[in-house]
Amino acid sequence: TYVRGVPQLSATVTTYSNCKVEQDVKMVRAPDGSDRVSTTQVFIPTEDAITVNDKITLPSGFVPQTPPIIMVSRAVDEDGFHHVLVYL
Repeated sequence: TYVRGVPQLSATVTTYSNCKVEQDVKMVRAPDGSDRVSTTQVFIPTEDAITVNDKITLPSGFVPQTPPIIMVSRAVDEDGFHHVLVYL
C-alpha cells in the first residue's frame, strides 16, 4: 500500500517589496489544464523561480491571507525579464 505524505514547507522565507496586488476576476489555465477563476493577481519584481507549490502571504486585510497559487507566469518585454505574475 502506498500512502502519500503531507507536503512539507521549507523554513526559507523571502520577503518581496514593491509588489503590486490587484483584485480582478480572470479566467486562467491551471497547470493541470483546467480552467480556473483567479480573483487576485500579484506582480512580483523578481527573477526567482516561483511555482504553484509555493506559498504567498498577502498583506493584512486580504481574506484569505494565504490563498493557493493557481498559476505563475513570467513577464518579459523588449528589455528582457520584467516580473513574475502570480494568479491566486
